[in-house]
Amino acid sequence: MKNVRFDPLAKRELARAASYYDDKNPRLGNGLLTEVGKALRQLSGAPFSCPIVYGELRRKPLFKFSILGSNKIRTPPLKGS
Repeated sequence: MKNVRFDPLAKRELARAASYYDDKNPRLGNGLLTEVGKALRQLSGAPFSCPIVYGELRRKPLFKFSILGSNKIRTPPLKGS
């Protein structure tokens, strides 16, 4: 499994999104956080499972919410390169 790191700006954006959904329905914010957790576990176990959007940037849609998560996979350079 790969370690998944969350950029501080992404953390703030997620907190704002959860707050927005909580304003709509008190259970939705927690639902968003649950879905993001599932997506992070998927990305940790299978980092290349999401389609490439641009360069190294991949996208993981959260189908229950109108949010698209993006991730960039950093891999070490190949030996001898």
